[in-house]
Amino acid sequence: MKKIISFLSRLGEGLIGSVTAIKERIFRKQLEAQRQEKFKRGLLTGVVIASVAVIIILVGWFGWNKFFNKNDSQSATTPIAEAKVYVINSRKCNGQCWDTQLFIDALEQKGVKVVKQKKSYVGILPFGFGYSTVKKYDITQVPTVIVEFTGKNKPDISNFFNTGLGKVVDGKFILGKILAPYYDLTDKKIKGLVNVVYLTDATCINCYDVNKHEVALKNLGIDTEGAKAIDVASQEGKDLLAKYNITQVPTVLIMGEVNEYQVLAQAWTDVGIVASDGTYIFTNMNLMEGYYRDLKTGKEIEADPAKAVPATTATKN
Repeated sequence: MKKIISFLSRLGEGLIGSVTAIKERIFRKQLEAQRQEKFKRGLLTGVVIASVAVIIILVGWFGWNKFFNKNDSQSATTPIAEAKVYVINSRKCNGQCWDTQLFIDALEQKGVKVVKQKKSYVGILPFGFGYSTVKKYDITQVPTVIVEFTGKNKPDISNFFNTGLGKVVDGKFILGKILAPYYDLTDKKIKGLVNVVYLTDATCINCYDVNKHEVALKNLGIDTEGAKAIDVASQEGKDLLAKYNITQVPTVLIMGEVNEYQVLAQAWTDVGIVASDGTYIFTNMNLMEGYYRDLKTGKEIEADPAKAVPATTATKN
């Protein structure tokens, strides 16, 4: 639970809802459409300052990638099975890939007691557990997790996991649909890396704090460590304004392999546009709490949620 709590520490009061967030991720296939809609609502509000909205975003992020088929009546304090867990990774990730402990923590929340955990790396040379495992189970993306139930009265692993997110081979579940960023063993590169730019206006005294976008992005698993702020008065800022025809600031631009974050990509039409070069640009200023500047008129405008409407796809490069 420490990693989950650490992961949610930015949410303040949202710590109380961390278990709920995990459960939303793992239960009931028939709620998929409902969770997707819930995420969209969360994302629309999540870019606003309210911490409650951020919690909704997190629930949505977990919800799209549920792991199990069973209902949520099982108490995490009563183990329903014991399991061996194998984590297969690549040293090429170098700390940039998704944290598999999220899956293991979710597994334990479901009531599975992990009795053995082994981590192996896919090496360059054709030997070792990691190499033989990816070959045997046709694993193409890492890090991933393999689960094997042990002991008596163990549940049917084929029914326990949602096989749409993986496969069961030799009595083991191999997680196939993983989170970004990940290392692609075929293309031999990390996928899902993005760059984040906060476009600001130092002369707009009342404008909302653009860093409020950071919380929402982090809770979607997007690394903002290398994010940088660029003022519209700088040459770099002017170049971005011209390139993407940006007329309202502050805003956030997400560049790189954003499509690897499926939920964000699916919901983005409600909050912003996608330029022809694949850059995601936040444009729905009325979702924000506070003011923004219209660069055409130079006026500071108070955001009006009643006027928030879905954005359209940009065609300008």
